[in-house]
Amino acid sequence: MPRGGARPGAGRKKKSTEEQQASRRDVVLEVVTPEKWAEAVGAMVREAANGNAKAFAVLAPYVVGGAPKQQIEVSGPRGGPIPVQSFDYDAALAPLSPGPVADP
Repeated sequence: MPRGGARPGAGRKKKSTEEQQASRRDVVLEVVTPEKWAEAVGAMVREAANGNAKAFAVLAPYVVGGAPKQQIEVSGPRGGPIPVQSFDYDAALAPLSPGPVADP
């Protein structure tokens, strides 16, 4: 199985793709009226109230605090802290300097 390189569908979407997605959204908003959205959400709320765990899981983040946010945790090797190194540029460049410069 090949690894690396370009993969189909990867990378930034072309402007035409973004326009098509926006166009599809517009079509959905034309077809699905606010009343139909309210009916669908109401049905989901009734399902959650009747004990449907999936319906509750979908609705809960919106009720509690807006749209759900994806949390990304960053850590170092094996889940530890991220190692930070300092670097002394003066010491590293000292061997390359021509020596002290005499004042004119």
